Amino acid sequence: MKRDKLAIIDNFREQYYFLKKSCIEYDKGDITEIKRISVSLRNLLKDKNRDVSALKLLEKKDSISYWDSSTKSGGMSNFIIKGMRNCTVIYMPIYMGLVIKEINGINDVNKYTFKPLFYKNEWQQNDKLDFENWYNQVIYDDPSGFILTREKLILSIAEQDGGNHFDIKINNQYYQFKQNDSLKLIVNGQIVLFENNPAYTSLRQIAHELTESINNSILKEYIEDMM
Repeated sequence: MKRDKLAIIDNFREQYYFLKKSCIEYDKGDITEIKRISVSLRNLLKDKNRDVSALKLLEKKDSISYWDSSTKSGGMSNFIIKGMRNCTVIYMPIYMGLVIKEINGINDVNKYTFKPLFYKNEWQQNDKLDFENWYNQVIYDDPSGFILTREKLILSIAEQDGGNHFDIKINNQYYQFKQNDSLKLIVNGQIVLFENNPAYTSLRQIAHELTESINNSILKEYIEDMM
């Protein structure tokens, strides 16, 4: 039996609700919610073979603009540095376009974390793209040839790293990105290990981009009475 229009709308609303709810829990500190975020993004966006996205079923996928908030330069962009004194810093030109890199020197012990770009609203770009250019845009690039797009990051977490499925093998690009030394930042001769995961942080920013794209489009009418 073919689904009617109301069922298709309900499916979109549910996926949007799941995404928003998981984002709230992730922001409260439940990092495991990133797996559910990846699944909701996949269900909203992926069209391949037998997979048909919620947006495609709704016939609205190509009717909206997608917000590209990414920083367009690499190197030392999007750094917050606090309390560091007498440090020699060496970095590789690694592009992480959706994250803030925060360094806190407290009592001479340096702590390093990643945050989504929305923590610094003024650092977010305000470009609008069609779906294909947004989905396939590179958001991670390092000199050794490891590159990830939004699509690759979403599907790596959802289909290989425990969202929908956990694979014995994961793609090398995603593995490299999620390591806590992936920025290759060297302070006073030592590689810095960050306290959290830049791949997960980037996915949280992608979820922010998509929910804001939906909120500011013709799709708003479907979710106005939701949280």
